[in-house]
Amino acid sequence: PEPGVLPPYKSKFRPAKFIGETDGALNVSDLRWLEPEAVSHSFSWVSASIRPELVKNIYFVTKVQPPGLAGHSLLFYEFTDGGFYDAAGRRSKGFFLSVEAYAREGQSYSLLAGFKKTYGIIWLLTNFEDYTLNSAAFSKDRMNFYPVLADQAGKEKMVRDTVAQATVNREGEWYHSTRNNCTNNLVMMINHSQPEDRQVRMWAIPSLIYNFYANTPPMVPNYLGRKGVLGPKAFTIDNGNYQEYIPLPAAEAPARQAARPRSGPEK
Repeated sequence: PEPGVLPPYKSKFRPAKFIGETDGALNVSDLRWLEPEAVSHSFSWVSASIRPELVKNIYFVTKVQPPGLAGHSLLFYEFTDGGFYDAAGRRSKGFFLSVEAYAREGQSYSLLAGFKKTYGIIWLLTNFEDYTLNSAAFSKDRMNFYPVLADQAGKEKMVRDTVAQATVNREGEWYHSTRNNCTNNLVMMINHSQPEDRQVRMWAIPSLIYNFYANTPPMVPNYLGRKGVLGPKAFTIDNGNYQEYIPLPAAEAPARQAARPRSGPEK
């Protein structure tokens, strides 16, 4: 590129936008969507509606990549029927929030580079099928789901606050490998569902030492479990069982199994 002209952001990223509330439904645009019969990650960008009162469960999710390292964290928001749908009326069981390094074309993720002002940050929203198929069908990652232990009012508040935070304009904000990453932002969102006396402290020593257990994917489930904020692992989705969660007619299964372009680690 010419001096001063930055490459575009990678096409798999778009910041979601809040476009209003209609009869209690929160409406967002630029949500990444994939249909359950997809045989590759040929996603589209849609407008979608979210009804907080129909939230059923919220899960903290660790994505474990070969050879077995939990390299990424997400939140999954599951709804009863009619709680989450796109502008065309297509329904999905829920959406993921994934906080990632907002990389440009030609940039690859590096943990060390994340300590410098290398990447912007994006709060990405996708439907269940998009992130699950891309991870478990088209790659060989495992996704472990741990339920957030909150009452219904806390879950509804967390849905509303997540939409509000995911649609903030974060231009000029930097990703940081420990203090502003894929995991600590999710723990802060979980705090929105909890009474004050159960909220997780983000700093071990305020403004000096960050709470390591709140910003590292493998550490969070046990740490928040001991605090009574997360329950035990509820289920795992992987390359061997994803069709139990996104079922397909038997005739279509071989086509999907054949299409597995492997992407690099996501942060």
